[in-house]
Amino acid sequence: MIKKSIALFMAITAFTSSAGCTESFNKEVKKNINSQAESSMVAQETSSPTKPQKMPAVYVPSDCYSIEVEPVLQMPEFPTGCEITSLTTVLNHLGFNIDKVTLYEDYFEKDLNGVCTFDEAFVGNPRADNGFGCYSPVITDSANKYLLSKGSEYTAENLRGKDFQDLFQYIEMDIPVIVWTTMNLHKPERKYYWTTPDGDEAWWYRGEHCVVMTGFDFINNTITTCDPQNGVYEYPLDKFEERYNDLEKQAVVIK
Repeated sequence: MIKKSIALFMAITAFTSSAGCTESFNKEVKKNINSQAESSMVAQETSSPTKPQKMPAVYVPSDCYSIEVEPVLQMPEFPTGCEITSLTTVLNHLGFNIDKVTLYEDYFEKDLNGVCTFDEAFVGNPRADNGFGCYSPVITDSANKYLLSKGSEYTAENLRGKDFQDLFQYIEMDIPVIVWTTMNLHKPERKYYWTTPDGDEAWWYRGEHCVVMTGFDFINNTITTCDPQNGVYEYPLDKFEERYNDLEKQAVVIK
């Protein structure tokens, strides 16, 4: 769990104990964070798909924060297309108008025959119940291919390997985070499936799932997500972090 700034939170403890993660609280915490880091780079507010935000140089996490994001559901078109759907959710949140089927068909590297790794392509058929999926490099590449086609200033960044607590700063700058976890937070099974023609081994985490993280609440120990299967959905923070680590700390942001 993140060690919070004592000076900051003593000033707002009485308010946070009863207010919860409200919009006014979010704005107040942002003001406190920015005033505490006078030399930091303040994020740019944007509603345009052509103006990416900038991250602050100094970050102090608050007790809770949430972004209002409209979820896209993977069913009925993509029973095993949670990664595609999560990317669609984020792109639409940024102001783009893209359908998940079009995004998959036109911008994803595909492997229907099991000759790639899950870092190289979406493996299997997302329209089938027994499809596999992909990992963060594929989502990053697909997002950047789409953004480039639209002449956008936004760029997708692969955050693979970042510690879980490092993701919260993106949320507080109103940047949703695509995160790899598991179905119902069950323990994953790492299973070898094949060796590619280039000699690379393809390992898959059975039970893998991909969601968009849109909020956190340390007071109630919860993570809020846009889950492609469940819509807006909360998970226990500690267990969610555990699964994030199990899935090799994979995450993607667009900023």
